[in-house]
Amino acid sequence: MVFQLKDKETIYHRYGPNAHDNVKWVSPKGYMEAVYDRHGDLVTDALNMGTFNYAPPTDYLAHIVKDVAPYYFKGNTENDPTEFLQRDMKIPEYFLGLPRNYFRTKPKKQ
Repeated sequence: MVFQLKDKETIYHRYGPNAHDNVKWVSPKGYMEAVYDRHGDLVTDALNMGTFNYAPPTDYLAHIVKDVAPYYFKGNTENDPTEFLQRDMKIPEYFLGLPRNYFRTKPKKQ
């Protein structure tokens, strides 16, 4: 059996104009991931594809140290075209539930 993750847990696999509906699934122990697009096709591009987890997401601290932190510095794969700051801008969306551009928008003048 595999488990579909929440939208919040899929944001790192939603880069690009056609990826906003991508869905991430994980194996029962949380080590293997698969990402599918809105048509149900397996996503295999280096930017959005599922990865192997060295620590399952249920082991929060170990997952941050072994999987999340290396992702911020190295990307999804060695062919990941994003840069650190692009990956870093997902932090407010993930941890605070804020839109990706929340800190870049200026308040409206009244």
